[in-house]
Amino acid sequence: MRIRACVVFAVLVFAAATGCSTETAGRAVPGVVDSGDPEPSTTPTGSTSESGGPTGSGDSADTIDPCALFTSETKAALGVTGPAKPDETRIARLCQWKVDKGSIADSYNFTVAVFPELGIDQLVVDGEKTSISVGSRRAVQAITQLDDICVVSIELTATSRVDVSGIGTGGTMEPAVLCPKVLDAAKLVEPELP
Repeated sequence: MRIRACVVFAVLVFAAATGCSTETAGRAVPGVVDSGDPEPSTTPTGSTSESGGPTGSGDSADTIDPCALFTSETKAALGVTGPAKPDETRIARLCQWKVDKGSIADSYNFTVAVFPELGIDQLVVDGEKTSISVGSRRAVQAITQLDDICVVSIELTATSRVDVSGIGTGGTMEPAVLCPKVLDAAKLVEPELP
């Protein structure tokens, strides 16, 4: 299941990394990652506080700890089970959580990723994108073409963003079921952002 969540992020990272290039017909393929240095790290930069509140010492996306964006209250409200799983790539820091509903078909994973150098306009997905607001911030909600990943990308600045995404652990979870959960998570994350 963690592998599937990593594949989800790999698709989004690949899409983000190619966001400024010329568009080519086709769709993102899970498991294809930018040939840069995607070496994972088990220690994200910044604080790993579980208590929430400000997630860094400054207002820059560089100081945001994605693991601190799910406060204890947020995890309780969303039904998160188990510890946060931090990771890092060349272009983003991320954290993953599982929501276990007792069966694989009903369970899902959340991922929060901080992109310090890519804004919401650089979000590239192979499916539907809709402009929305989360709190007072510009955001984009997107569903992949295969309907198995839902993401809400929240603007920090014109050149930085935080993505909250979800994927079912048993394969495709209908967007009508998954996307409201992701939007609820994004609404809880937004007040924690600088």
